[in-house]
Formats: sequence, structure tokens, C-alpha cells
Amino acid sequence: TYLFNLNAAQVVDACPKGNMSRFANHSDKANCDTKIMTVRGDQHIGLYAKERIGRGEEIFFNYRW
Repeated sequence: TYLFNLNAAQVVDACPKGNMSRFANHSDKANCDTKIMTVRGDQHIGLYAKERIGRGEEIFFNYRW
């Protein structure tokens, strides 16, 4: 399972529940990046393409571990 540190007090675990982005894998040559945003007082994780991603291509981002 992948754990994402949202802030000093909260960690998101996408294993039990989440959207399709939870299947993105790690790569040092990632085609996506993450950004933490605050929307109406709640923090959210956004996954953004760094380049064009074709149909059927795997989505990668750097887990920074």
C-alpha cells in the first residue's frame, strides 16, 4: 500500500478506499506530479500530468522515498 503524508498530523492510505489515481506507481522518471491543495478548509491531493500521457500508458509519480 502507498501512504501519502498530507501534513504533519494526517496520512492518506489509498488501499481501503480511493479513486483510480491510487493505482499510479513510482518512477524516478515520473510523467505526473502531486500537489497538496486546500479547498474550503480541507486538504486534497492533486495528481497532474507533466507531459502528454497516451491512452493505455501507465501513470507514474515520484513517491520521494
